[in-house]
This record gives sequence, C-alpha cells and structure tokens, in this order.
Amino acid sequence: MGAFRSMLTDGIPLVVYTAREEKLNTLTHAAGALLALGALAACLADASAPGRPRDWASALVYGLSLVTMFGASALYHGLPGGRWKKITRVIDYSMIFLLIAGTATPCALIGLYDRSPGTAWFVLAVAWGCAAAGILSTVLFFEKTKALRIVLYLGEGVVMFSSVFPILDLIDLKALLLLIAGGLLQAFGLIFLRLGKTVEFAHMVFHLVVIAGCSVHFYVMIRYLF
Repeated sequence: MGAFRSMLTDGIPLVVYTAREEKLNTLTHAAGALLALGALAACLADASAPGRPRDWASALVYGLSLVTMFGASALYHGLPGGRWKKITRVIDYSMIFLLIAGTATPCALIGLYDRSPGTAWFVLAVAWGCAAAGILSTVLFFEKTKALRIVLYLGEGVVMFSSVFPILDLIDLKALLLLIAGGLLQAFGLIFLRLGKTVEFAHMVFHLVVIAGCSVHFYVMIRYLF
C-alpha cells in the first residue's frame, strides 16, 4: 500500500508559496468553507417542505459539494510540504469536478425534472460521469491530464447551463445570466491561478474570485430553485 501511495504522489509537484501567502490561501478558503456550511443550512431549510424529497436531496448534494471543495482547498494550503500535501493537492483539484456536478444537480432535479424527467437524468448522468472521469484521471495521472481536466470542467459547465435553457419560462432570464456571470467570474479567476506561481498573493485573489462566483451561483439556487 505504501508503494502504491508513493507511486501516486511521486509525480505530483507542489507550487511553492511564501509562508504569508499560504496563510492567506488557507484563511480565504477556510472562510469559504464556513460560508458554504451556512449555504448548506440555508438550502436545506428552503427545501425542507413536506413532499419535496428531490429538492432536499439536491440541496444536500449542492451544499456538500461547496463544503468539500472549499474544505479540501483550505486543508491543502494549510498543510506543510510533504506527501500529505501532495495528496490533498490531488483532492483539491478533484473537488472542482464535484462542485460543478453538485451545482448542476439542482438545476436538473428541481428545474428541469418536472418538464422532462428523461432529460434531467441525462444531464445528471453526463455531469456526474464527467466528474467521475475527471476525478479518476486526476488521481491516477495528475500531471498528464491537465488538458483533459480543462475539457471535462468545460463539459460539465456546458451541461449545467444547458439544463436551464428549457425552463427559462418557468424561472427568469436573470437566473441564466447570473449562472453565466458566476461561471465567467470563476473563469476570470484562472488568470490569477496562473499568475500565482510568480506573482505574490495572486493565488489568494483567485480564491476570493472563486468565492464570489460561488456566491452568485448560491443566490440563483436560493432565489430561483429551492
């Protein structure tokens, strides 16, 4: 087992941040995890009316995906260098797939299901299939699957947005525009992710932009779906 763990972690590089950077990287997404716990509680409360099991299950999946993504990121940045930091870096990247699929879940099960159950299940299958493929490739071939991860991230995002188009008459065009705005915010954050290797505190800015994008998506969930 130890040899297998070593095989998985030997090829995983670690980005070197200053101690001040890592402290802020940790604090920003630890704060994000606390906010995500509040979002989970709010979504569950809104979806807890009798006779709404799909809503409640969707709220649980969505909220937990937020908590695990921010929690994994905070844990990764909070650990000192070494094997466990490499392992948590893999988990950190993997949880992005979980978050996108988790965000797509209420869009499909609440928004789309009543109009077209078959389409809703198809959206879920594609979103979670991409998530499973992305997590597996990240765990097994971290450095060799960068391009594949981007393709799968984008594929999940497209599936999520496409699930909203058939129900625009039931919700609001504003909901779709906000979903797109949240996605664009997170895409914009990738600039700071790239700069984080050379520009001090750029990665912290990336964290803040991710929190902002997730906050926009949370507003859509709580205002239009749950």
